[in-house]
Amino acid sequence: RVPMIQSALFAVGVLGLAVGALASIKSTGQAALGAIILWGTPVLVNEGARELADVPLAFFMLATVVLIYFYVLHKKPALIALAGLSAGFAAWTKNEGGLFVVAVGVALTIAFFRQKPFRVLFFYALGLTSPFAITLYFKLFLAPPSDVLSSGAAKSLQQILDLSRHAEIIKFFWNQFIRFGSWTGISLAIGVFPILLTYFLLFRSPIQAQHRRAYIAGITILVVQALGDYAVYLITPYDLNWHLSYSGQRIVLQVFPLITFLILCASQAPETVFESNQIGANHAARH
Repeated sequence: RVPMIQSALFAVGVLGLAVGALASIKSTGQAALGAIILWGTPVLVNEGARELADVPLAFFMLATVVLIYFYVLHKKPALIALAGLSAGFAAWTKNEGGLFVVAVGVALTIAFFRQKPFRVLFFYALGLTSPFAITLYFKLFLAPPSDVLSSGAAKSLQQILDLSRHAEIIKFFWNQFIRFGSWTGISLAIGVFPILLTYFLLFRSPIQAQHRRAYIAGITILVVQALGDYAVYLITPYDLNWHLSYSGQRIVLQVFPLITFLILCASQAPETVFESNQIGANHAARH
């Protein structure tokens, strides 16, 4: 029961972290909307009660980007060091966390390219060093070799050139984009991502200049993470259909809270939307 409780605590932590960050950056209403989206999506709640590491990994990914966002706003180096620590814990948690460490490094380099990124990368590495060093020691000296990359160069090249594998992977994740959420009981035809995208397109807010680097970093992390996961599926030694079915939804779950956070940060808060509608209604009534 201890692993189950631990995973459930991380699920609660994801909610608390997202709500707290959105309340600080946007508004209480936006934080409440984030809570509804996250805990109104059954897959997050269901996986939060299972003895798997995907929800803890989602927590550390979200924490890292939230800390980067706060660094962009407040320019305190300790926040980047804490982001490095959180990324290190992500690598400690699961293999995908190792890719995440690289993705964050690339994202910080791109986001702060015009502001001498070496200082930012130094503090990131400072926070990353301790957990990542322990993880590397475990991977190199204690853990068995990874079987995901065991196909060999010749077979991997053959898999990369197989267009049917690309088509199968793209089709699977397109379906995840359309249907992710596991709302099986009420048979919804669409998942949470189209709803989030529609909300963003209807109520997006102008990105302030001081916030821009946070979005650049967040989007870069998502792109690098997606490309890395895509490459792993492309050269997996396992049956591709089985591997996608077994882990694909959980791969999406790992970045779901992060995507929700970024979209809500880039969208108008409910208070602003309703205030604008009320002003428009009053103006129409006077005429």
